Amino acid sequence: MTDKRYKKLIRIYSIFAGVGVLTSVFTGSLRDVLFPGISNTGWVIAISTGLNVLAFTLLFSLMLTRIELTPKLEKRILLFLVILLVLIIPGVVFEIFPLVIVPSVMILLFLGILVFFSPKRSMRRILILLFFAVVGFAMKRQHWPGTGPIITLTLSILTAGSFLHGIYILKKHKENLYFRIIGSFCSLLIALQSLATLFKFQHWPGAGLFAYSAGIPTLITTLLVLITLPGSGFINWKKEQQHILTRKILIPWVFFLLFMALKTLLPVPVQQRIFESDVTIKVPFNMTPYDIEMKDGMEERE
Repeated sequence: MTDKRYKKLIRIYSIFAGVGVLTSVFTGSLRDVLFPGISNTGWVIAISTGLNVLAFTLLFSLMLTRIELTPKLEKRILLFLVILLVLIIPGVVFEIFPLVIVPSVMILLFLGILVFFSPKRSMRRILILLFFAVVGFAMKRQHWPGTGPIITLTLSILTAGSFLHGIYILKKHKENLYFRIIGSFCSLLIALQSLATLFKFQHWPGAGLFAYSAGIPTLITTLLVLITLPGSGFINWKKEQQHILTRKILIPWVFFLLFMALKTLLPVPVQQRIFESDVTIKVPFNMTPYDIEMKDGMEERE
């Protein structure tokens, strides 16, 4: 990509990101005025969040094709994360929608950059992220407090980082067509799998749709890669491309394949206890309420 085209794309994506921020500010500040007859405006937040994620993902992925994540840059990102966290506090306290959603999106994307784009520590950081995800799953199984934030944070970082990485591969590695297609598509599928798992464990609406959208393509793509990879000239790829496929794609990919297999093989009662909403009504002594069947000669009293 020439410098002229690169600068042009930076300007376009910057305008797109600015429009995303302004949209969040406008809709967040005037929700009651714009949608007076609608009590639940959660879809406004969802659309605004998606627009911000797409805009900043395109912008950051393009910038990373020319910028290397050095230790000095990592320190600057950490400092910027602290500033973003400070901005979120008044947004949460005073329920100011734009001051929550825009910094939150940028925090997740920056954390994804720190995990997936570190030249020497990406594999270690991805393993740590997956480890904490497993810890969150185990805590969810026991219904311990603090489970929601752990699962939400780890899977959101994995979603943001994989999505960002998929766009980065699509823009950066154009000379290797096979790696460009498989690498970007698999990264985006990992992001979708992370999102599906997050929605499933948090019992959010749309979890089933995400699960089917991610599960079936994952199985098909796994078979496709196993068949085509031996003939793709993997040995002759650049070392960076080999590392991306084996460390940043294969590790989370195998993790979700094992997760899907485990979920399929678990007994149905265990699946329901882990993955379904807990609607059991508890009474004293943790006993479940039941009805006594009326028999002949018995009178029902109120």
